[in-house]
Amino acid sequence: MMNEIIEQALAPVFAGVKRTDEVNDFYDEVRADLAEAAQDKMATNAMLSQEAAVKAALTEMGDLHEAVKMMADDETLTPAPQIEPITGKPGNVELTVEAAGLRKVKIDGHYTDVRLTMSETAEFTVKTMQRGYFNGEVAFKTTDGQLKITMPEPKKWSFVVPFAHPHQTIELGVPAEFAGELMVETKAGNVWIENLVTPALTLVLEAKTGNVRIADAEMHLTRVKMKAGNLHMDNVTTEFETDVKSGNTKVVAAKGFGQLAGQSGNLTVDWDELQGDVHLRLRSGNIKNVLPQTASFKFDAQSESGVVKVKRDGEFDVKTMSYVKGETDGHAEYLVKAQVKSGNVKMM
Repeated sequence: MMNEIIEQALAPVFAGVKRTDEVNDFYDEVRADLAEAAQDKMATNAMLSQEAAVKAALTEMGDLHEAVKMMADDETLTPAPQIEPITGKPGNVELTVEAAGLRKVKIDGHYTDVRLTMSETAEFTVKTMQRGYFNGEVAFKTTDGQLKITMPEPKKWSFVVPFAHPHQTIELGVPAEFAGELMVETKAGNVWIENLVTPALTLVLEAKTGNVRIADAEMHLTRVKMKAGNLHMDNVTTEFETDVKSGNTKVVAAKGFGQLAGQSGNLTVDWDELQGDVHLRLRSGNIKNVLPQTASFKFDAQSESGVVKVKRDGEFDVKTMSYVKGETDGHAEYLVKAQVKSGNVKMM
């Protein structure tokens, strides 16, 4: 009976959403959490019906429908395109830039898909591709140890010309030994970062709309600021500084420490190795923080409107439905915090 009530309650949440593997996993997780939360409510209030308990528990989880839609959209991000530029054709450029003396490289992307990868040499490699009509050409400027690459904006009328919808891509190869700052700014477009092993690099990404995917990478610091879109990171070693205003953040096989935040959406981090303090923060959404079973840490998890669960053995200073504080053992070195105003927190 309880299972049927839960399935009926979740039907509107997942209605019209493509059932990807990630969405199906999330459905199973929400269903289990909902059942547990409803049972807890009935245990504390014998007069509460199963329907009322499920409804109350689901309400405490916040608006899951938008988060599920964004999760499904995140999986539609296509693989990074392979660029085959035609040197000499307007908008199609292939060149190398000496890294010696450079402290900062900035890509002003505007409406551009960006791909960052390893350079096979000690120099930066640049490839660009354009289709459609743009205001000018790709501009390169080097001054005082800084390289700035500016991608042109599309002509407004080109959006209505048949078979001429504007699109441009830039691929930047980064030398392994580069120890400066690499900054990417986009107004709209996707960013792919693959196989970028640059331990001394400071990476700064700022995007208004679009998706960011980072895989098999190592950087000194990774700072990502997004207004709307999804952030997916897989097998990344770094100090994390992320802020996604509207969208989901999912990090798997993480190694490092840092702060990950957002306004509206879900925040999921699965750690392979903890190297320092961690602070996860959301305004509205659910936080899931999976830590290595061998890790020793202090934990502080709280929700102003929602349920907090810490599924680890340890010494608890506070343990309520909305606030859990303690440590895994007496030798904890790092602090792991998770805070949400409206939503649930799970630490395991």
